[in-house]
Amino acid sequence: YGLVDDSGQRTASNPPPQQLQGIRGELEGAQADIVKQLNPILTPKQMEEYRKIQTEVRDGLRERAEGRGRARGRNK
Repeated sequence: YGLVDDSGQRTASNPPPQQLQGIRGELEGAQADIVKQLNPILTPKQMEEYRKIQTEVRDGLRERAEGRGRARGRNK
């Protein structure tokens, strides 16, 4: 686990919250761009299914992250 720093080295610890917020913003922007590109290609039903899958993936990642926090003694 951990992230890759600017020099390309894998970090052993979690990044500070400010860095996570920046990463989150970048990911949300990228996701919005993807949706804009998919909208004219997919049918409304396909777009609905895409959004459903994205929600399931996001929820699964959140659950895994919360589970790791509990394993470390957080979120009790």
